[in-house]
Amino acid sequence: MATMRQASIGRTAERLDEQYPSRLGRIILRYYGWFYSGGIAVTGATLFALGADAAAVHRVLAASLALFGFQALMEVLRYFRSRFYDSVAVSRFRAEVYIAAAAALVRMVGGIHSPFWLLFVLPVAFTAVYGDRSRSFKYFILIQILAIDALSVAEAGWQAEAAAQGLIYAAVFWALLESATWLYVMAHFRQEERLQHLELLKDSAQRLIPQRALSELAHEALEMALTLAGTHQGFLLILQRDSGRVLAHAIRGLSLSPGVTVQDLASRCRAMVEAGRLDLVPSRPERGGQFPYSRYFHDKIESALAVPIPMARGRSMAVLHVTSPQKDRFPTPVPSLLDVYAGQLATALDNTLSWEEQGRTLRHYGSLIELGQRLLEQVEPETILDQVVHYVQSDLPQVAGAYILVPDSRPDLYALIARSGRELGVPAPAAVPLHRLLHGSDDAIERAVVSVPEADAARWATIGVTAPPFASLLAAQLRVGAKLMGFLLLGATETHAFTPVDEVFLGNLAAHVALAYRNAELHQRQRASRARLTRILQEQTTWRLDQSLDALLEQMVRSAARSLGFGSATIDLYDPERGGYAMRAMANLPPAMAARLRGRVLTRDQVNRALHPQFRVGDADVYFIPSEARMVEVDWARYRQALGLGNARPSHWRPDDVLLVPLQRRDGLLLGLLTLDNPDDHGRPTDDDGHVYENLADQVVATLDQWHQNAKLRQLSETLALLIEETEVDALYQFIVRAGARLLEAEDCSLFLNNERSGVVEFEASSCIPKEMFERKTMPISSADGAGLTAYVAATGASLSFVGDEYKSHPAWEGRFTDHLDFLPSRGCRSLALVALRNPGGGITGVLKVENKVGLDANAGFTEFDTTILLPTLANAAAIAIERAHFYWRTGEVLVQKERDRLAGELHDLANVFHMGIMLRIEKLAERLGSASQRENAQALRQLYHASRYVFGELKKMHEETRHPILIQEGLIQALANYSRTINLSGVAFSNGIGNRLPIDVEHALYRVAQEALSNAKKHFQGITDREIRVEVALRREGSNTVMEVVDNGPGFDVKAEMTKPESFGLTRMMEIAEGIKARCEIHSRPGQGTLVRVTVPTQEKEEALPLEGR
Repeated sequence: MATMRQASIGRTAERLDEQYPSRLGRIILRYYGWFYSGGIAVTGATLFALGADAAAVHRVLAASLALFGFQALMEVLRYFRSRFYDSVAVSRFRAEVYIAAAAALVRMVGGIHSPFWLLFVLPVAFTAVYGDRSRSFKYFILIQILAIDALSVAEAGWQAEAAAQGLIYAAVFWALLESATWLYVMAHFRQEERLQHLELLKDSAQRLIPQRALSELAHEALEMALTLAGTHQGFLLILQRDSGRVLAHAIRGLSLSPGVTVQDLASRCRAMVEAGRLDLVPSRPERGGQFPYSRYFHDKIESALAVPIPMARGRSMAVLHVTSPQKDRFPTPVPSLLDVYAGQLATALDNTLSWEEQGRTLRHYGSLIELGQRLLEQVEPETILDQVVHYVQSDLPQVAGAYILVPDSRPDLYALIARSGRELGVPAPAAVPLHRLLHGSDDAIERAVVSVPEADAARWATIGVTAPPFASLLAAQLRVGAKLMGFLLLGATETHAFTPVDEVFLGNLAAHVALAYRNAELHQRQRASRARLTRILQEQTTWRLDQSLDALLEQMVRSAARSLGFGSATIDLYDPERGGYAMRAMANLPPAMAARLRGRVLTRDQVNRALHPQFRVGDADVYFIPSEARMVEVDWARYRQALGLGNARPSHWRPDDVLLVPLQRRDGLLLGLLTLDNPDDHGRPTDDDGHVYENLADQVVATLDQWHQNAKLRQLSETLALLIEETEVDALYQFIVRAGARLLEAEDCSLFLNNERSGVVEFEASSCIPKEMFERKTMPISSADGAGLTAYVAATGASLSFVGDEYKSHPAWEGRFTDHLDFLPSRGCRSLALVALRNPGGGITGVLKVENKVGLDANAGFTEFDTTILLPTLANAAAIAIERAHFYWRTGEVLVQKERDRLAGELHDLANVFHMGIMLRIEKLAERLGSASQRENAQALRQLYHASRYVFGELKKMHEETRHPILIQEGLIQALANYSRTINLSGVAFSNGIGNRLPIDVEHALYRVAQEALSNAKKHFQGITDREIRVEVALRREGSNTVMEVVDNGPGFDVKAEMTKPESFGLTRMMEIAEGIKARCEIHSRPGQGTLVRVTVPTQEKEEALPLEGR
């Protein structure tokens, strides 16, 4: 709008500047003094060139120099004192100077015949500028010029020729002065007139700005146009460009001829504009010229101006005519003024039309909101449709009829079910090809709103209407989502009757109507199917989950046939062993058909071909398979054409028709099919029926999932019970991985355990991967990038689950340990799940990994039930079972060792002591009986001694056999290291500084002393959290002695105080054990400084035989 207003002002300035001096004229007026002085100089130069008197030439040049100096002085005055320079006094002074200069030059050169008489023109011009203001000054200047003229004639001797020339000069200067004065006065008058016109245009622009109705604006605009044109006759028409319909009009001072309407006048004006006979510039047609005013008005019109209004809105146009009963009534400025005014009026009309459209749009939206609320409250579709058609006709004045059409059972045909206004010309029961009326072809209607601005007879003939009821049409689709429910059709008697605002309004109305109609339709259908849904729910409550799967399927298929009203039904479920969908349950089938179908297996390809989108029932996941679709030799499209159905289908159920309801999980996995046949009503299923069947299928799938989950939970419970009974470690590992693979239906299940001492996770068992694959591969427990998924779970305890190659995007994936995939049946990784084994204390003891889900959902990977219920429960139970088995193993070893120690002590303390006493007594007795007379008795005693010595050796062997087997086989250091692992004591360092084995008695005694010291360190370290456990066990030689030291950094204790306590049996026992091998045990400790246990063993001499010699 601002741009148009600026353009209008520009045109105003351009039109009003046409009568101002040109650019050259303005330059002459500005620098006329310099031109005056320069002209004198040029004249002097010319005289010099023509050989005139040198003295005269010099006087002329001197005069020009003097005038140049005077002009320079005036320029300085103009620059510093511009207002004083423009004053009357300075102007008069300049005129006197120019008169004096001209008189001097005339006197100096030629007299009455001088060429410098022309110089008097300049002072005459000055006189004209101020002649109207001061008549005395004008005559004063004229008297001066006439005096000079008379003086020149007198100097010529009053010759007749000179006198005649003087009189001519006087008459010319008199006439020149009067004409210049008149021209100045006229120019001043025109300037004031132009200023007045500018004020009028400014006033008109201000009066056009306020917002008002279009008809009010038309009358106001016409009144201002007549004021600018100076007349009282004229008219203004505002039309719709396409249809020629009059939007508003104003007529002043004219009366239409009898029988002539405003629309007739508008049609004539529109035709002239379209023919190009009315240009954008105003024209002045004479009476009977371009526009036949006499035909439309009975008033006298002698002159007229027709001004088109250049509106920016392409759908509208306006024409202004100003007339007068007088000839040549409109002078030159009027067309220019009206042309400028046309631009102002065009901006005002565009703004008004925009405001009206906005207001109409807001009213439409307000009424739509109110209507939408009323429609949503209705539950009867017929009531909704009747309200809508009456509402449209009342809200859109140009609408002469409103109709609602819905799809017919035949393709591309629509039946009329509601109307308001005039008849459409089609019988109510008949169906019409609406796309031909709206598109003019057989193409489908894709646009949401379709406008037909000119509905000619040819279009109406396509639907069988001979007398077209409407000249323009507007239709909108009634659509909810992807479902086309029909069309809302509007008709108007005029062409181009509907605007873009009407199209938007109808599109919004159609959305409200479709939603309300769909809600009401669904409400009715819900009421019709509520009993059926109630029966389905009642049937579902009888489905028992504590029975076998076959029994449950038999119960569900009978419920489906009974609650849905079908004569027979079957259920097929996917069988992974047979690789297809096998018949599992049937209801009400003839025996022969039941026997034939019982062994049937449908492949996935067969099922996918049956579940084709063309067989789908509405938007429900239900498929109606007609009998003709089963005939492979017949093309489905050609079959429909042969029946004349197009895309439609027969409305009745035929004997070989079936209904397939997919039993599909929420993740899209197809578990099976529910097949229904022989309905009670013999009608093909509707969209609502499809939703009911879909609801039943969802309940069947949910029940099957629940049954399978219950079965898995029962299997998990049995597995946990068997886990508790297994105490042998290796057998337990194998049981865990086999149970995991079976429970989670995986190709492989692997078990890894954390080794806290070495900081790695170790492979223990797998259901199908040999252990050798992991013997030379170390996996440090770490959550770093590239550490490995198993190591990551072992370090963090986080559960992981992947499908396909998702595991490769995990930061911990290392991409190295992939050789084991060759041992899997699928030779790759389709799915993967890992979970940590946690003991009751929350610690991570290992990782349980399952790979490659098998069965129907193999590609979908492990389910949420697998990864959140089954696998974590099995892993935690496995952690407890493994901990329990290890405890059993450690407890058994401890009990065996204690029994061995007890037996060894008893053999040592009883049998060995007794035999040693017997041997000593025999020796002493032999000495007493060593005389010759007693030789035979001594010989008998000697034999008794050797027998006892043999028994002593055998008891000693038995004593050695009861010792720790690792101690006997691998030595003292290895036995102590094994004991440290048994009691879970970390941070123990061993050093062996002797090269050979010690006697078995010494090693056994040292083992028992070190065992007690390590047990005490373990017990004392349980309350320490601010330091790491550090224990050193050293065995070395010191001279001829053997020394064993056990040093720890524990809290320490007071040795003397501890020895006095009754419970200090362990310290006393270590000393007694050392004394048993003739060694010395020292215990050094202080609170906060750790403990040192030192055992010094002297070198053991070989045992000598007793000197039992006979006398």
